[in-house]
Amino acid sequence: MGKIMGANKQTVVADLEMDSAHTNRGKIVVRLNCVNTNNDDLIFKFKANLIPKTGFLCCRGSNNPYYVISRARDSTGQDFMRVFESSHLNDTTEPNFKVEKLKLTKVCNGDKELPIRISLYSKIPQATDLLYGEMETTVSKLLIGGARSYEITAQGRREGTLIVDKIETFERPPFTDYLRSGWGINTSFAIDFTASNGEIFERDSLHF
Repeated sequence: MGKIMGANKQTVVADLEMDSAHTNRGKIVVRLNCVNTNNDDLIFKFKANLIPKTGFLCCRGSNNPYYVISRARDSTGQDFMRVFESSHLNDTTEPNFKVEKLKLTKVCNGDKELPIRISLYSKIPQATDLLYGEMETTVSKLLIGGARSYEITAQGRREGTLIVDKIETFERPPFTDYLRSGWGINTSFAIDFTASNGEIFERDSLHF
């Protein structure tokens, strides 16, 4: 932990090794992030209109879209980490994704002004998934904008639109907030003296 904390941007890249092998087995990247305290939920629903990827392997069914949400590690927006991946829909360029509910801390670490990236891909069986395009925004901008469409691009080319069909936050107060606001708690206790429960000193009784 000390090595990670002392590393540049709290990121450590190490070799993957195995006792029986003398060659490098790959790399592992470990990043450390502070998680803010926030109990709010983000409820959202996306649609999209995508430019078909018909040329991939010259086969039908290469348009199986899904989206990925990544958030920046800090306000500079230079380093993003994947935090959510939706399920994919088969053979369509007009996906209507289901409603999702995620913790605000998961999407943007509780900071609505933190840059996030929404990327749309096509699921390709037994191959590398194909990127349609992506957009960068913040949760705050999405909430202010409400239901509207956003362009997604790849290498400067427009590849379709992402439609925010629904987005809202739901405040979920912690238990201590209920107590501080004056809510009371009633507690009741009961003792069951039913004889069939057995004696308290017997190991197979319900009281042992």
